[in-house]
This record gives sequence, structure tokens and C-alpha cells, in this order.
Amino acid sequence: MELLSKKVILKVVYHLELLVKSKEKSKKLKGLVGSDGVCQYIRGIFEEQCAYTMLEIQSLMDIKATEWEHFSGDTAYPVGLDNMSGLYLDDLYHTSEFKEKWVKGEYADNRWLYIDHIIAAFKEEAHNYE
Repeated sequence: MELLSKKVILKVVYHLELLVKSKEKSKKLKGLVGSDGVCQYIRGIFEEQCAYTMLEIQSLMDIKATEWEHFSGDTAYPVGLDNMSGLYLDDLYHTSEFKEKWVKGEYADNRWLYIDHIIAAFKEEAHNYE
């Protein structure tokens, strides 16, 4: 995806790596993400820039999400559970509290796996510019 600059792609990586560094610091992490997910966090970073840039970032995240081995099947809610047992992805997302999403349990663990995947995929994408 050549519409995004390497600089923008690496800025996304930088901010996702900040999340990873904050993983064990619950207060700092909550200050960064609130009860939102990964995409909302990234939107918050780029809200001052062109809406087109955020659409391109989201598009690339969607593409890379579909390549993730644990992909939920829905780019709007790429992180799910192995056994959804009747839950809808949007219900899971909207009814989960900060700790369920980010700190403890399968849903949080899957979110961190997703972040690791997106970081690696974006780094690879940036490398393609060289």
C-alpha cells in the first residue's frame, strides 16, 4: 500500500510499541487507551491529521488483520475469542471492561497478539519502501 508514507507507517508502529511498553503498567495503559480498542487508540493519535490518512491507516490495518492467524472474521472487531459461544463480536467489544480488553484473560491476550502482528506487518510494509 503505497498511499501511506513510510513516516506515517513508522509512526503507527511507534505508538503501538508504546502500548506494548505500557502493558505491565495498568494505570499508564488505561490512560492511553481508556476502554477503547487498538483502532480507536490509533485514531486518537492521527485525529489532528487528514481524515484521509486515517482511512488509509485503517485500510492497511484491515488488510493486515485478515492475514492474522487469530482473525475474528470481522475487520471492525478483529480480536475475538477462540470460542465465542453465541457472543457477537460487537457485543464482546462493547460490554468488556478495560481489564478484560487489555489486562487479563483470553480477550486481552488475543489483543496483544493482534498488536504484535500489526507491528510486525507494518514494519514489513515500511521495509518495502527501502
